[in-house]
Amino acid sequence: MDPMRDCRVPLSLHSVLIIPEPLNFTYFRKSINLVIPVDSSFPVLALTERYSAFLEHHLQPFVQALPSYIKDTNHFLSTIHSISDPLPPNIILVTVDVTPLYTNIPHTHGLAVLEHYLDTRLSPRKPSTPFLLQLAQFVLTMNNFTFENANLFMGLLETQYLNSTPLTPFTWVRYIDDIFLIWTHGQESLETFLQNLNCTFSVKFTWSFSRKHTTFLDVDIWLSVGAEI
Repeated sequence: MDPMRDCRVPLSLHSVLIIPEPLNFTYFRKSINLVIPVDSSFPVLALTERYSAFLEHHLQPFVQALPSYIKDTNHFLSTIHSISDPLPPNIILVTVDVTPLYTNIPHTHGLAVLEHYLDTRLSPRKPSTPFLLQLAQFVLTMNNFTFENANLFMGLLETQYLNSTPLTPFTWVRYIDDIFLIWTHGQESLETFLQNLNCTFSVKFTWSFSRKHTTFLDVDIWLSVGAEI
């Protein structure tokens, strides 16, 4: 059955939804059950985009608070330059990629991650967590996970893994699904660390590593004599 032929959007919206500027304001003041026929002129995609923008507005602070958060190339360069010199000996430069991230996040897992972060807000939580989760569920029926959703999914995943493994990287930073890390425990333990990472979660990873050079976010990183970047 074509999912758009009878697009039912069961939204029990008990809060007022305000799309942040510069978008227009949209209000829902009671529970609705909206059925969109296939030949309707109702702007489904526009509605989804506005809901996504609203969700990202409320999720962005959680993303920016992640210890691994990298905003862009300039932020990455600033982070690398802030690493104390000299670095520990036997450094290995590592890059890790998720293959692919957005289509491999199970919706139930993704929504559980959103609930985890939303429930860390202080009371009263406005908009409410159930309200935001219903919006997220609607967006997911029309599209894959958005930038902020995927970032939080990876944020919780990496936190759980790094807290559970006996050896951890000297540095671990991430731009969405691209990870850069500095390893100081030898190649054999690095390979074990990466293989265990690849077997622990629903998403899968590929990686490369070198004792001399790597590239991350179009930045060439060289390790010079004396263990300096």
